[in-house]
Amino acid sequence: MTRVALIHDWLVAHRGGEQVLLELARAFPSAPIYTLVYDPTHVHAELTSRDIRVSLIQSLPGAPKHFRRYLPLFPKAIEAFDLSKFDVVLSTSHCVAKGAVTQGTHIAYIHTPMRYLWDQLPTYIPPWADNPLTVKAVTLAVTPLRRWDVMSATRPTELVANSNYVAERIARVWQRPSRVVHPPVTTDFFRQAPDRKREGYLVVSALVPYKRVDVAVAAAAKEGLPLTVIGTGPELARLERIARGKVRFLPNASAKALREAYASAKALLFCGVEDFGIVPVEAQASGCPVIALAKGGALETVVDGVTGVLFDSPEPRSLLAAIERREAIGFDRQTLENHAETFSARRFHLELQAVLRTHNVTYERPV
Repeated sequence: MTRVALIHDWLVAHRGGEQVLLELARAFPSAPIYTLVYDPTHVHAELTSRDIRVSLIQSLPGAPKHFRRYLPLFPKAIEAFDLSKFDVVLSTSHCVAKGAVTQGTHIAYIHTPMRYLWDQLPTYIPPWADNPLTVKAVTLAVTPLRRWDVMSATRPTELVANSNYVAERIARVWQRPSRVVHPPVTTDFFRQAPDRKREGYLVVSALVPYKRVDVAVAAAAKEGLPLTVIGTGPELARLERIARGKVRFLPNASAKALREAYASAKALLFCGVEDFGIVPVEAQASGCPVIALAKGGALETVVDGVTGVLFDSPEPRSLLAAIERREAIGFDRQTLENHAETFSARRFHLELQAVLRTHNVTYERPV
């Protein structure tokens, strides 16, 4: 029997990357899961019953809650895992998991090369520290990590990118080709959204700078558009100041509440550049069109004029023009649902199995 191990950067929440891991865990139920840190209180129930093996980071002060402070230790921690007895390693990586040292076949599913080392480094510098000297110091500090990131990208047998956008970044940063398999979205669940009268607009996002939720909030405040923002994060206080009491903010919603919100909105506003972006697919599966910035993964998930509206610039004026376009288009729910289905979990498994077959690897359990 083929011995398989799964590796994930960290297990402290359940988001898009963890959904990929969950689907892999379902396909390989006997495979142990290696991860830097683990918090069972915030992980999908199916994963808490698995054999989870953590790194030395787990035992350091403040972990697992404040594990990010140990970023410089991540490469050594991931390399310390003994994977010598496994024939196949499947990693899901947006940080260091792809750098694990293996002796067998290693298929690395890449959500992105580390954003904070490459494309989006400036957005991770706090506004109060944004000056040329700080930027230079931070750049020098991450240089060793950049070298390791490029070097360790040569280790996997094959790289699988979660979007064409990420595949282009992999080629540019790591100088390696990759196959594209879009991540799984629970479209069946969101297609069960009830028919509702659609009123107002919706943002569903972590409230962090690169998501550009400020664009939607500023546009809504300026024009008095009804907008609900679902999500939490360090940007909340700043966004509330921009909103001036004209935008409704809610914490993270349950899956059913989120489905209801999609079903009740005129459109989802998606203003940041994402590697893929599961939220727009969830919205479309719920019959909700998407108004998205025409960059990144949105170009692969939103069809302009058919399942949503694309706009060119991350600024309120451009977004408001797109909202005006949306008001003039009658979107067909069935078309939206059918398009979302092309990103379903079933499609993910069919495409991933095709990749694994080229390496003589088969699923333990059909999905």
